Amino acid sequence: MLRVIQWATGSVGRHAVAAVHGHPDLELVGALVYSNAKAGRDIGDACGIGAIGVTATKNPDEIVALDADCVLYMPQGEMNPMGALDDICRLLASGKNVVSTAVTGLVCPLESVCAAGQTSFHATGIEPGWAAEVLPLTMSGIFHTSTRCWFRS
Repeated sequence: MLRVIQWATGSVGRHAVAAVHGHPDLELVGALVYSNAKAGRDIGDACGIGAIGVTATKNPDEIVALDADCVLYMPQGEMNPMGALDDICRLLASGKNVVSTAVTGLVCPLESVCAAGQTSFHATGIEPGWAAEVLPLTMSGIFHTSTRCWFRS
């Protein structure tokens, strides 16, 4: 069983909490939140799936200290990309693998940090399923319609 931490529980993170909790080979062992309304609460309750026995914290030191195999790092990292990169490097150096949907503009191999922590880093892009899949398809239909109207005038 892989021990997983969820870092941030916004629109993407709350779905990740439910997915991890429902997966038979994964155990959610920690959750970092940014909201005072979620801190100290059961993360399952905070994410709308019912209590799961994991208390949310706002303290990154508590998250780094947890024994875990992987951290799902899903805050709005584009608002503070250097801070997000510092978080990711700290998690990697602590021996935790990281999967991230944040800081897509700064994704780099992070080889030295991964080597030091014997970890790996995977960046999946911003807002999975939206920016790389739905948006281009939607925009292509709009551009196609706009082009036809433009040439008819």
